[in-house]
Formats: sequence, structure tokens, C-alpha cells
Amino acid sequence: MFGKAKCPEPIEYDHALQAVSKIFDVMLWRKQIPPCFLTWIRNNLREQIWQLRVIPFSPIICNSKVESNGIQDIRYYECGFDIPKTGYSMGGFKHKTIGKGGHDNLHKVIHCLNREGIDYDNMEIEEWFDGYKVDILARTNEKKVIVVELGELDKIGKFSFPDDEDVKEFWFGDRDKFIYSLSRKAPRTEQTLREEGRKYKPHFLNYFQKYCDKNRLYYHCKSYYSAYNCFDVTRTLDF
Repeated sequence: MFGKAKCPEPIEYDHALQAVSKIFDVMLWRKQIPPCFLTWIRNNLREQIWQLRVIPFSPIICNSKVESNGIQDIRYYECGFDIPKTGYSMGGFKHKTIGKGGHDNLHKVIHCLNREGIDYDNMEIEEWFDGYKVDILARTNEKKVIVVELGELDKIGKFSFPDDEDVKEFWFGDRDKFIYSLSRKAPRTEQTLREEGRKYKPHFLNYFQKYCDKNRLYYHCKSYYSAYNCFDVTRTLDF
């Protein structure tokens, strides 16, 4: 008689989730991260599985010189960054040009990594890591890596980098003045990883049942603009 009662999604009243949305949402090329995935990120931060910090950009103090490559003049910095002296370009690193996307902060991030104690010789751009091509791969003295994505991400799976045993930190979401660092805080023991893995799919199933299916909000799952096909995840589970 009164119709089906609707259960508002957490993002409508959860301030922590709203903050996570502002940081993580719309981070993928022409795609949107759905609320069920944002909630999973929120849970990882709230339960201290992951931790998030802000790394501010600082003024770059770096000597440079201008040389011609036979076609145009290039300004080469001692850190390895290079950029054409005239005309617009995002620049490159150690004679390698970075690919498509928003990479205007490449020089700033190179110096942030150096302030973290990483030698320029231990940084590479456009490298493959764990099945993904990443913008910057920096090797630390602890034989781990810092993976950096500038501008928008191309794959939502890159948010799983913090759980990789070879990853110290995952840097993403660069702005005009800073970049975010996401890292794992909980121990990477076999038991904790197994327990977290058991919670993964049920989380999306519970979200689907409580919010999407209950309120017929299937556009989160089926939309072309969704970066994560949570509908496929729920179909693999028993209701």
C-alpha cells in the first residue's frame, strides 16, 4: 500500500565515504567508480588495512642545460627530466617520453620520490609491473617499489597495488600542490590476506542486495560509464 521502502546509499549520509569519493572517484578514463567499490576502499581505510597520506610538492631546485637534438632545443635537468625549450610538452625522463594522459606533474613527482630517498637512477617511466604499465616505477632501498600513476588511471585494478608484497606505496591522484600515497598498514600474513579475500565478494553481494537490488539502482552495475562491473561479481555468488 505504501510502496517499497527505500534504503539510502551510504554515500548520502556517510561523511567518510563522501571524503573517499572526492579523492578516489572519477579517477579513471571516462569511467566512474561505483559506490560499492568506493565503500570497499572506505572499509579498507577505516579498518586500517590501508593508510593514506598526502605528499606535498615542493619548489624544484635542479640545474639544467639546453642542448639541441638536431631538431629542436631541449632543456635537460640533472635529475633526468627533459622538456623542449619552446612549445608545449609534458616532457620526459632519461631520454624516454611518457605516453598519453595527464602527466604535467612528472618533474614534481620525480623530485618527491628523490626526497623520499630514491636515487634518480632507480626511477623509470612507462614500465610494466604486475601486468600493468605504470607511469613511474621507483625502486627503494628495501627492495620494494613505489608505483606512481599521474593524471587519471586507466585500470581500476591498480588500486590493488598496496596489497602486493613487492609494493611499498602506490601514488595517485596528483593535484596542483600534492599527490596521494596509498599503502598497506595491516600485516601481509597468509591468514590476514585469506580473511580479507573471503570478505571481498560478499561485500559486493551485500551492497547489491541492500542498495542496488532493493532500490532498483542497476545503473551502477550495468552502465558503460562504470569502471567496475559489480554485477558480474554478484552473479558468481548464491543469493
